[in-house]
Amino acid sequence: MLKLEFLSGARKGEEAILNIVSGEFTSRPQIREDDVIKFTATLDREARVKLVLHEIQMYATSRREEGGKWVYEWSPGLGEYSHHCFFQNYYGLASLDLLIEGDEKAVSNSDDLPNSLSANSTLIEYQEIEVLAKSENATRVDSMISFLSTQNPNLIASVFRVTRLRAGFVGDQGRSDTQYLDRVERNTKDFERAIRVLSKNPILKSRAHTRLVVPNEHSVPDDTTISWINDNTSEVYQTDDQLNCFFEIDDKYYSANKILESYVDTSSDCYENRVIHGYAILLKQAVKLILESMRSRNVVQDKEPPKGYSSFFTQINKYSKIINKNKFDRCADLDRRLSVVLEKLKKVIPVNSLSLNVPYLTPKAKSNPAYREVFLRMIEFMRFGKPSWDVNDELLSITSVPKLFEYYCLFITRQKVEQFVMQDGSEGAIIDEGVDNISKFSYRFEGLTISLLYEPSYWTHGHHNSSGAQQVNSEGWTRSKLERLKNNSTPLSDFSIGRRGTTGPHARRSPDLVIHVEAPQRKTLSIIIDAKYARNEKAFLEYLPALTMKYVHGIHEQVTGHQQAVALIIMNPTSDRVERTRHFHSERYSIHGAVPVFPALLVSSLDFTTAELHASEFHRNINKILELVTDLQRGEMNEKVKLSIVA
Repeated sequence: MLKLEFLSGARKGEEAILNIVSGEFTSRPQIREDDVIKFTATLDREARVKLVLHEIQMYATSRREEGGKWVYEWSPGLGEYSHHCFFQNYYGLASLDLLIEGDEKAVSNSDDLPNSLSANSTLIEYQEIEVLAKSENATRVDSMISFLSTQNPNLIASVFRVTRLRAGFVGDQGRSDTQYLDRVERNTKDFERAIRVLSKNPILKSRAHTRLVVPNEHSVPDDTTISWINDNTSEVYQTDDQLNCFFEIDDKYYSANKILESYVDTSSDCYENRVIHGYAILLKQAVKLILESMRSRNVVQDKEPPKGYSSFFTQINKYSKIINKNKFDRCADLDRRLSVVLEKLKKVIPVNSLSLNVPYLTPKAKSNPAYREVFLRMIEFMRFGKPSWDVNDELLSITSVPKLFEYYCLFITRQKVEQFVMQDGSEGAIIDEGVDNISKFSYRFEGLTISLLYEPSYWTHGHHNSSGAQQVNSEGWTRSKLERLKNNSTPLSDFSIGRRGTTGPHARRSPDLVIHVEAPQRKTLSIIIDAKYARNEKAFLEYLPALTMKYVHGIHEQVTGHQQAVALIIMNPTSDRVERTRHFHSERYSIHGAVPVFPALLVSSLDFTTAELHASEFHRNINKILELVTDLQRGEMNEKVKLSIVA
């Protein structure tokens, strides 16, 4: 079990126990997002233990031996648990797990029945809890999901995905119904291709048969025929017709009323083809399973939340059908395609029965590439198993409100860019809508190419991923490493400490959004946008200076050293439904001033209820910066541009 001790608020002094996941239904404990909690786990031995919340993993802040047991604690404000409220800005269902690393034996502590992730790690899964959000956050989430639910369903499907460690897989190999649907879709596409090939040269079963026929000039007697005539001499008669006689003895001609003739019959009703039909049925059943799970899914709220807090379940019921529309459409399309495949199979290779078990590769299937591929796909599909419905609704686990805000900023910015490109009187066009991928959207605008990138990576110079990249992270030092040394009273013995690394997955910068404005024979100009779920003051005083150094002065073209960034915009939600923009430069030199300077630096606080409107201040900001940068790229503002360099 995992013990939760509440250290503040209305529940101060209370404790809650999370039990190991079981097949029995248990009421979900409710936790407020601003509860301060200490977590405690007890094991029968010393180990490296992490507390896992989806992709967040934290080592215990303390451990001690007590009565022959090892007690591990996660106390707020210490170590990796630096924020006091563990579930701050979290909303929805949370799955807490305990990851034991370097585990060479099973946990022998009572009922702890872990799932093995690898030979040396064990995951203990605990029952889900519901995290309640403060009303302000709940209102914001409602507005964001309401907006997102109106967007392209294919793109939204790629956004609302949850990766859980407990699923036993990572990324697209997970077992949510969306990931299961992805797998069915891939297998169906491969199956259709294989069917086109194998239908041209199907495996057929040959079998010898005999039949009684009236002999003619085409009859071919064999040993079976001679043996039958020998046993049925009453059917033999003498004839004078030499041409139509069946055999000759002593210059006398004989024929027969009938003879037993052998022939070979081919049939498609063989094991290999029964497997092919069975695979089509299995894929159709998988599609039906996903549809039934979505139609029968009832999100039930166990109990009313306390005053001032909101449950995600009341909101999710409003939008799940809209968000899941893409799944319904995909399932309908797959079901139709598989029905077409089955009809073709019935005509080309009809069978009398199906094989729905895990197939075994016969010599014939091994030697036929198309059959071999289908057999292997079916084996893999059946071994993968059915989806785990405890991870079936991505919306039920928004891992953080800030991440949802980031997605909201992506789509609202995309909307503003498209409105700018397609405005009346302009020559604009959409080049690439992204379709199933939110990483890049491209547009053509009056001879320019405008691209909206989501989370592009700029690797440090010297990193193997920076090879061939146009832009790199040009920073020389890592702030967090140097901050540990700023209070040292003695001089550094090694001045190289704190230099920015050139290896590993974190040696890069990745802004939330980047808008590239490109023109033939001219250097690319960039607008960098970062989403911060924070107050305007914090965004301006803390994030704007830090991100100016990271993204404006820390990203350059690798070969020329050219700095592409001409603007940095931080987007944050307003706290009082009043949109505000705080420019780094004074009014005259801001983007709306008489002499706008570059790089433009500003924090734009948006109101979810008005951000979509053309009259909103956020719309004015995005539209103006696009107007300035496109004019700058076309060379129409060369005389007006002044560079602002802040030391």
